[in-house]
Amino acid sequence: PPPPRAPSPDGRGNHGSMCMKTAIRVLAVLGGTALLAGCYDDDNEVTVHEPGVYKGDTDPLLNKDAEARAATLEERFNLVQTDR
Repeated sequence: PPPPRAPSPDGRGNHGSMCMKTAIRVLAVLGGTALLAGCYDDDNEVTVHEPGVYKGDTDPLLNKDAEARAATLEERFNLVQTDR
């Protein structure tokens, strides 16, 4: 037979505090695992640097003529610089 359980602090056989401690420990381990999983970095997402080679998306402004490009850039500048 299993050994008798120690009496609970409230004297009524309620061992809820032990169950709560176990639940807190399990939640802490699961939370830590979730946080570490969020830091996972897949090797396929790495862009290898090559000097002088741009690997990003093409700039849509390059398709415009010089005047249209200047007007678009001036609009962008005025959107963020007017408060200064």
